[in-house]
Amino acid sequence: MKISTRLLTAFFLIIFGTDAYSQVVKIKNKSFEGIARRGQDVFALDHWTDCGPYYFRGESPPDVHPNKFWENTIPASNGDTYVGLVVRPSGTYEFITQELGDDIEEGTCYAFSIDMAISPDYWSAVSQRGRVFDVDTTKHNFKEPVVLRVWGSQTPCYSTLGDTRANSELLASSVPVNNHNWQEYIFTITPKKSHKYITLEAFFRPEMDDPYTGHILIDNASHLFPIPCDDEMAIVEVFNQDLNDLKAYESPLDPKNKVKKKDNIEPPAKKQEPEIIAEVTPEVKEIPPPPPSAEIQTATKKAEPKILTELDAKTLKKGQIINVKKLFFEADTSSISEDSYTVLDEISSFLLENTEVNIEVGGHTNGTPSHEYCDRLSTARAKTVATYLVRQGVPPDRISFKGYGKRSPIASNKTASGRAKNQRVEIKILSIGDSE
Repeated sequence: MKISTRLLTAFFLIIFGTDAYSQVVKIKNKSFEGIARRGQDVFALDHWTDCGPYYFRGESPPDVHPNKFWENTIPASNGDTYVGLVVRPSGTYEFITQELGDDIEEGTCYAFSIDMAISPDYWSAVSQRGRVFDVDTTKHNFKEPVVLRVWGSQTPCYSTLGDTRANSELLASSVPVNNHNWQEYIFTITPKKSHKYITLEAFFRPEMDDPYTGHILIDNASHLFPIPCDDEMAIVEVFNQDLNDLKAYESPLDPKNKVKKKDNIEPPAKKQEPEIIAEVTPEVKEIPPPPPSAEIQTATKKAEPKILTELDAKTLKKGQIINVKKLFFEADTSSISEDSYTVLDEISSFLLENTEVNIEVGGHTNGTPSHEYCDRLSTARAKTVATYLVRQGVPPDRISFKGYGKRSPIASNKTASGRAKNQRVEIKILSIGDSE
C-alpha cells in the first residue's frame, strides 16, 4: 500500500520542511491509467510516450493491461490499468518516457518506487530482426525475467546510439523481476547531471549472453522525493506505511492478489517491498490470508501449546522485548509463510484481549549485507508483521514498526546459527495502561 499524497506531504513538511518538499519531482500519470489496449498498433497513455519507433522500427508498442492480453490475468496493483514491457530475441526491447514537471537536479538524492511483477503466461508471436513483416507465427511465452532500467535525459527517449548517449544517464537498475505478485521496488537515485525526462526501460538480465523473450509489468510509480544523501534511514522513512490507512481495507486479502474495497471507500494504493540487491529494497509479497475460519483458528489455538510464554498480562512490563519465535520469511524477502500464522494470531489475540497494551514491532537482520540492505529488509519485515496484526483487528494506533537493520546483534555473525538468531522480529512493549 503506497502512502497517500496527503500523508507524504505532511511527512515532508514536518521532517524536511517546505523547501525540501517543493523539490519533489512529480511524475504525471504515475499509475499508468488509461484504456486497456493490446500493443499492436499504437501506444496511447496520457503523458507517456513509446520510445520504440525511434529505434526499433516495425516492432509493436507496449501493452496497457489488464484485459487478458497474451493470457496475462494479473489485476492492477493500483487503479485500473498498468503497462507491460517486453524484450525480444531480436535484441529489441520496450521503453516509455515522459517529460517531468521539474528537472531532476544534479547532485540531489532522490527516493523513487514502482510496483513490478511478471506474469506466468505472456504468450505472443515474435518478429525476427525487429521486422513485423518477418514474424514467427509460433507463439512463445515471454515469461523470462527482465530488469527495469531508469534513465534520465534532456530529450525524450534517451538514445543508446551515437553521440547523444552522452546526454543521458542510467539512474537505476533493478534486479531481475521474477515475482508473480505485485512487489514494490525502491531505488535511491543520485544523478550526476540534471534531467528533464525520465525513461522506464525493460532490459535483458546482465548475465545473459544472448537476447531472449521476457517481460515486466509496471504500475503505481511514485514521485521522485529528495532525501538527505548521507542518511541511510531517510528512504525508509519516506516510504513507511501509515498503518491507519489499513482501515480502508477488508480482511483477509483476496487470494487472487486483489484487495477488496469497503463500500464508498477508495483504498490507498497497495505497498509491497521487493527483493533487494544494491540500491533496490527487499521483496515483499502479499501477506497470505489467514485460515478461513475463526472457529478453526480458535480450536487450533486451544490444542497447541503457547509459543510466546512471555506474552502474559500478569508479568508483562513496559520496555520488555519479546523475540517472536516460529515466525518465518522467505529468504531475502518480507513474505511470511503460513507456518507463521499461529504465532501472529497469538499476538493479535493477546492485543485484542489486552487493549491497554501498545507495542512496537522491530525487525533485525544478520550482519552480512550492507547497512542500507539490512535497514530496508528489516523495516519491510517489521511492517509486514504490523500490517498482519492490524488486519486481524488490532487498532493501528496501538502498533508501530521499525527496522533496526544489523545494529543490534544478539549472537555472532561468524556462524550460521548466530546469523540465524540475529535475523529476527521482536515485540517491544511501549506502554501498559496509563504507563508512558
